[in-house]
Amino acid sequence: MVSAKRVVESVHGAEMDWGATTSAGPVDATAFSPEVRELLKPCYTEDEITVLEEELATPPSALHVRVNLQRCSREELLALLLAHERLQGYAITCHPRLSDVIAIQRRASAPELAPYVVLNALGVTSPQRFIERKRRGLPPHEVFVDRICGEAILKGADIFVKGIRAASMGLAAGDFVSVYVDVTGRLTRGSACESLGTARFVGVGECLIDRSALFKLASGLGVRMRHVLGGDLPALRDVSCLEGLCYVQVRVPLMASDDL
Repeated sequence: MVSAKRVVESVHGAEMDWGATTSAGPVDATAFSPEVRELLKPCYTEDEITVLEEELATPPSALHVRVNLQRCSREELLALLLAHERLQGYAITCHPRLSDVIAIQRRASAPELAPYVVLNALGVTSPQRFIERKRRGLPPHEVFVDRICGEAILKGADIFVKGIRAASMGLAAGDFVSVYVDVTGRLTRGSACESLGTARFVGVGECLIDRSALFKLASGLGVRMRHVLGGDLPALRDVSCLEGLCYVQVRVPLMASDDL
């Protein structure tokens, strides 16, 4: 049986203290479904299942990049990453255990997010929140994304149009937006933003497409993330100098392949 500690370490890193959160901090834990809890009960206690729920809802503390050793060495790729303009300010190091992996550490949460976090803590879920944002000098617009997109955002991704479920009326290219995740998956694509309901705030970004065209496109970048709740990670999607030299991989398969 795999211990609860091992499962969490495979996500956040073997160096984490058991019972502590990563530097990114927890992000709105979402409970396992009853079916999943029943599957876990033969292996874990209720307390361990609760810990798993909390820890698996915490963003990873680093972005892990696996090096294509057929194309370059880890040291060569590390030099490229350290020199790239987009990655300035990030701590980038060779993984201490995995010989073909580089870790890009998550930055501390941006102070620019503080007023958004304060506003969300007030629990203003009705359309009144648009007025409250304006009153506080914050951009009024918002977008809602699906859960898969939300999880990708917490790992450093930008938002593609297929992941957007709803957007506030009047949204235009160049507008900054609050980004929420539709946790329940109930929103119909193309919806207008009304009540927040069970949506979770994950960060702020810049919309790249007018709302009138946003839901007509089948592909393309819709919102470039600026700051993410829990701290920023870089998007490496369009860093051309890295093409073919590496790929981003989450820690679970990295640790699994090493163990095997």
